[in-house]
Amino acid sequence: MEVDHVVTKEIEHMGQLEVLEENESPSQRSLCPTSFFHRYAGSFITVLAVLVMSFADTCVELSTQTLNSFLVTVLFSSSMFIEAFCCTVISGKIFECRRYEKSAVAFLVLCGLSNSGALTLINAAIAFIPVGDAISILRSMPVFAGLFGWILVGQRMKIIDCILAICCIVGVALIARPSFIFHTPGADHESEVKTILGVALALGSAIAFALSFVIGRKLSDKNVHSFVIISVNALFTVLLNSGLVTILQQWSHIDDFCPVGISLLGGSLHAVGQILVFIALSKERAVVVTVILASEIIYVYTLQILIVQLIPHWLSGVGALIILFACVGMAISEAQQNKEGE
Repeated sequence: MEVDHVVTKEIEHMGQLEVLEENESPSQRSLCPTSFFHRYAGSFITVLAVLVMSFADTCVELSTQTLNSFLVTVLFSSSMFIEAFCCTVISGKIFECRRYEKSAVAFLVLCGLSNSGALTLINAAIAFIPVGDAISILRSMPVFAGLFGWILVGQRMKIIDCILAICCIVGVALIARPSFIFHTPGADHESEVKTILGVALALGSAIAFALSFVIGRKLSDKNVHSFVIISVNALFTVLLNSGLVTILQQWSHIDDFCPVGISLLGGSLHAVGQILVFIALSKERAVVVTVILASEIIYVYTLQILIVQLIPHWLSGVGALIILFACVGMAISEAQQNKEGE
């Protein structure tokens, strides 16, 4: 689900790999399996990250059928925090925190606030609409990231970016299917309200994650490590949702072992997925990683059918494909802009 902070400082390693590969003959590169996997290691790691995070999303879908979404998010983010914080301590990155500038700390707090809100909203959305629909809407995040980049960082927005943004809106509309656009005979008013609410929550999550993504770029420029970012984001999410669970008096449901265990597993898987994405970004171009991450929509829908046993509406499938197309287009457009700016 959040994952999309680009660690530009780690890309130098990819350049070292290219130098080593240039010293090999073409026949050696094509015939040697080790060289092949070495060359495309970033892509393989990204695919693995997508699979892991898709299972994490499915865990949320299963847990929210029994537990309150805020309680699920507390358990989910607690597992994430423990795993990410252990990585921060073991790697020694925790000792670098003392050397952070005040501006880096401020950006870290802003990132934690926006990310915690985003994760809270998407998990709440999954409680109202199928996980495949929620993740499809969430993947419209690059559109909002482009808007925030234009507003906050001064990045250019081309006509193609505006067209792709409209495509995302069309895709979201096909998933939401509001009654004033799509008339469905015999439709239940209560289920329609839940769908609209779920879509609104997922859109809010996409916007919050996009803001977190833009802030994350600032953090990478200030040499804040990904382990620290994930740990802080998870900690803020635990604090926010613990307060919401206390207000709603949902702590009594924590004795239901099965959904609690599934929530903890989901958080652990999501942390692993995020770490894998950061590793992939150190070995592969950001545009390739972004395009592969967009395919999470397909994996989540597949798991929704196989595990949750819920077949999506055909219009939702069309909307998801449109959003997928727009996400890939936005990634390619951004890569071209970066290349022109070099």
